Amino acid sequence: MIGFYAIVIVLSNWLQYKMFKTFLNPYALISFVYLFLIIINNYIAVNLYGFYKVEDITILYLLFFLFIVFLIGILFYIFSKKSGTIRLDTREYKLLISNRKRLILVLFYIGLIAKYVSLFQTIRTYGLDNLKGNAYGIFAHIGSFATILLPFVLIIYLQNKWKLYHLFGFILVLTNILIFGGKYVILITMVHIIVFYALINKVPTKKIIKYGFLIVLLSFSVFIVNYVIRPIFEMGYYNNNIIAGNLKFAFKHFFYYLLSPVIAMNDYFVNILDSSQGIPILFTVPINIFKAIFRLGNYIMPIYSETVPISYDLGTNVAGLFSEAVHTGGWVIAIVYVSSFFSFVYYFYLKMLNYSRNISLVSYLLGVVMFLFFCNFITVSGVFLNIIYLTFIEIMLRKKIII
Repeated sequence: MIGFYAIVIVLSNWLQYKMFKTFLNPYALISFVYLFLIIINNYIAVNLYGFYKVEDITILYLLFFLFIVFLIGILFYIFSKKSGTIRLDTREYKLLISNRKRLILVLFYIGLIAKYVSLFQTIRTYGLDNLKGNAYGIFAHIGSFATILLPFVLIIYLQNKWKLYHLFGFILVLTNILIFGGKYVILITMVHIIVFYALINKVPTKKIIKYGFLIVLLSFSVFIVNYVIRPIFEMGYYNNNIIAGNLKFAFKHFFYYLLSPVIAMNDYFVNILDSSQGIPILFTVPINIFKAIFRLGNYIMPIYSETVPISYDLGTNVAGLFSEAVHTGGWVIAIVYVSSFFSFVYYFYLKMLNYSRNISLVSYLLGVVMFLFFCNFITVSGVFLNIIYLTFIEIMLRKKIII
């Protein structure tokens, strides 16, 4: 089955490459990630760590949803051809960044200050050892502007290398994200920056593949920082035995973190929650925004309390967008839900190719798509709201707003 799956993925990606002239497209990112992870799990991790195999029926379910994504890409491509030839002129976008540089930098540095205010608030409330996932309040939301504007600031710095304080601000934001320790925030942010740089500089396919390996290396380095380097500073001393144990744990946890959602699809595709319990999870963020505005409380939690086994001694409660959508909403709602999201993604993707707009938003969306194998990030406020913020920022960049 894996051989058949690999052939389908390679051939379908070749067709989309012929259309978009790049592998930096939504279907390629999500389908190749799944192909890579399933091969790693079924041929390496199963023997190395005793993980369960991804079953053949699960691969067929996955292919079904990937076919939906592939079909949406084709339909949007056909529709876009009616309005003209696909093109991407990044010179226009770079000029847009230069013209709106002051607006970008004001929002960025406001966000930078807010991120460190939020950090100090969180340390005071939860302690230095319990920062992950505990950022809260208005400063945390304002701080998101600094995160999503990082690619713009990188371009501004590269255009004005003598202004080192922009680079310093760039590094401070990344440091803040690392201190908080949220892996998906770090990884999506890094992919956002890398994809943005690749798109705006029209990086060729060979270099994109190199960037792919760089992303894998960065992903692993996050685990090394969190589980090997960070404990050294927290302990205040160096111990060879402790570090060796932490390094071994980092390797296993890296594979666990990477592969457990893919294995969990075996259960999530076939076990469906009661609709009254599951469907609200799919719309966590808009429901919670409504409840926050009217102070209703009783917020929706997108985190599943039950875990499913991925080996004889390990379990997980995440399984990626496709199987989580089926698990919470059933097959019909999952199909509509997935189709709606990828229609949104391809709409802006073709807008970018046709009119050289929304490059940063598309880069962020591609980063999210790349990590949808891990969980349904559409239900995560930190991701959902960033998409909204970036959508408004892209609009603001094209309007005459003076600060």
